[in-house]
Amino acid sequence: MNRFFIIGNPRSGTTLFRLMMNKHSRISVPPEAGFLVWLNSSFNYFQIMDIPLLIEALKNTKKIESWNLDYETLQDYMQKKKPNSFPDAIDVIYEYYSSNVLQKKVDVFGDKNNYYLNHIDQLACLYPDAKFIHIIRDGRSVAASYQSLMTKSIDSAYAPKLPTNITEIAEEWMHNINHIQDSLATLPLENWTSIRFEDLVLYPEKVLGNVCKFLNLDFEKQMLEYYQTDESSGLEPVEYLAWKSKNLQPLQFEEVDKYKLLNADDLNKFEVIAAEMLKKYHYIN
Repeated sequence: MNRFFIIGNPRSGTTLFRLMMNKHSRISVPPEAGFLVWLNSSFNYFQIMDIPLLIEALKNTKKIESWNLDYETLQDYMQKKKPNSFPDAIDVIYEYYSSNVLQKKVDVFGDKNNYYLNHIDQLACLYPDAKFIHIIRDGRSVAASYQSLMTKSIDSAYAPKLPTNITEIAEEWMHNINHIQDSLATLPLENWTSIRFEDLVLYPEKVLGNVCKFLNLDFEKQMLEYYQTDESSGLEPVEYLAWKSKNLQPLQFEEVDKYKLLNADDLNKFEVIAAEMLKKYHYIN
């Protein structure tokens, strides 16, 4: 089974990118759920007899309810597939979701989770042939997004909890980008790539075409129609739209310049703290 992971700092367009990739006829990228990492230690020595225990543990993981799984039929499905390792068992769960929930037959499975930025080595160990796509966004725009989001009152156990102090945001952004790049640098060059959020928004067909080539697939036009997706076909759960509603709309070009919403003092502070990183990715000269 071909696998890829979408990695990025929060508020960097990972959900937008997930939805675009999920529109491809040969790709399935479910809503964010981190059970692959969370269950690994408990089922590292998985055997077929562990299927009922794995299903029970899966039920109790965060966000899995958004996958709308029928656990009885999933267990039957897994018994028939006879996975003989933890990665195989996880693949069967993704396969079941794609064929029974999305009703989509695919041969490439993606996984998006900002939490995974701290677990790239673990994911690469589980799936040595997996590919990684790092999406990077201008840290100043990330800061503006953090601050804007934290002014909202969101009634959800999964609502993001993000810093609003500009120094904290700048330091977190730099740390996360450095950590991701350092982790990816340990992998074979052919197993990872980086894209910029701004290029994805401004030149979506070109960027998605390059990503598809990276995954040995052809670009499909419907990937640009990501917003024409309902929950049953992989849209973010309705609850999440309280902070992800823009994914229901065509590309928002003003998101490229979101950093302009920062006040002058915060903008200057961020640029001083993160100057080297901003220059590295061509956000400032």
